[in-house]
Amino acid sequence: MRLFIGKSILKREFGGKLAEDAREVLRRAIKPTLLLAIKGAALPAKTQLLKAYATSPQGPRRIVLLLAVEHGDLFLLFYWPKGDKIGDNVSIKNPAFKTTLMKHLALLQSDIATNSIEEIALA
Repeated sequence: MRLFIGKSILKREFGGKLAEDAREVLRRAIKPTLLLAIKGAALPAKTQLLKAYATSPQGPRRIVLLLAVEHGDLFLLFYWPKGDKIGDNVSIKNPAFKTTLMKHLALLQSDIATNSIEEIALA
């Protein structure tokens, strides 16, 4: 299992640079036994949305990933704090989450098309 992040998502979620403490939170939270499948909308073929809960030095986080099922690769879409309109309700039934999900999926597809992604080591 490999984890990737698009440069557009990196800029939106982390200000352009992934801090070491956030990297460590991702390493701890992204484990097959901790990931939960969730429903999505307009997902690319042969993909699935997964969410994880994590604790960071800045407080609780909600992580949303896109899983490319055939390859087992993960793409980071969200790293949101709890207490936010999206972080409190990571569900396709939440209009704020659904709208932002569509934006993030479009950003990720654009980043993949321009090879503007980087791998984040999980080990």
